Amino acid sequence: MSPPELEIKLSRVDRVFCVDEPLEGKVVMNLEEAVQHSGVKVTLMGHVTTRISEKASSVFSMFDTMKPMQLLHQTAEISPAGKLPHGKTEIPFSIQLQPDMYNECRGMLYETYHGVNVSIQYGVSVDVQRGALRGGPMSTGLMEFVLELPKKHPQRVPTPLSFTMTNQSESIVSNMSKLGEFEVQLELDSTTCALTQPVTGTIKLVKSEHKIASIDLQLVRKEDVVVGSGDNVSEISEVQSVQLADGDICRDLEIPIYMMPPRLFSCPLVKTTTFSVNFELNLVVAFDTVYQASDTGVLMAAYKFPITIYRG
Repeated sequence: MSPPELEIKLSRVDRVFCVDEPLEGKVVMNLEEAVQHSGVKVTLMGHVTTRISEKASSVFSMFDTMKPMQLLHQTAEISPAGKLPHGKTEIPFSIQLQPDMYNECRGMLYETYHGVNVSIQYGVSVDVQRGALRGGPMSTGLMEFVLELPKKHPQRVPTPLSFTMTNQSESIVSNMSKLGEFEVQLELDSTTCALTQPVTGTIKLVKSEHKIASIDLQLVRKEDVVVGSGDNVSEISEVQSVQLADGDICRDLEIPIYMMPPRLFSCPLVKTTTFSVNFELNLVVAFDTVYQASDTGVLMAAYKFPITIYRG
């Protein structure tokens, strides 16, 4: 297969750059013949896309389509008008990011994040300007790169959490009264978590009248979007789930917790006038269905608590 006629190669294979670092790379051209052009330009773009689900849009139908919010848009010429030779040509570039100072975020850049109702993305493209009689412009299309914030808080004070879940605890499910006596002890090392470090701790099943089917720890995103009417639409969705136990485990057995927040699908806390992104953890205990023959669905208990994710 012949190499592409025009492509971008960033200086880092993972395409991860910090906000205060220049975006570096090179443009590689493989031309079958010499090309006359009026300039080679690199364009950087960044935007926030917000949306609301179909369920919410039935209430806010006039505002379910929202214009993307521009965070970054800059162009740099890396080669003046001239002639590109036949064969392989490489043109290096290094561009310092300059956020749009006139957007709704007032010149702020946020970390790359791929959510359900909120998405923050950055991309780079290269265009070789040519007249219509010379074949028209050549373009690479948009290549996404990942943007990270600098480490402002490398060492935060841990905020440990100790909690005992029983059939009397407040839960996010409604069938707690049918569970009989049970007790689960949760110990988290900290609810303030660095994005590059795992969530750690232990869990212990002290007692349970019914057999246990599984114990899971879920990472959940809470995305808030302000629609055109000024109303705040808040929606929750699961990011990932880690099974801590499978089956009716031994009582008083300490089970370790280790959950690494997935990159791209999680990010440091974001709060603006138009959108926000927060995260929670759900501890879900599912019981063997043999003990709830008269009910539909899985008998379970669940407890939720907020966590703070930061760049550290």
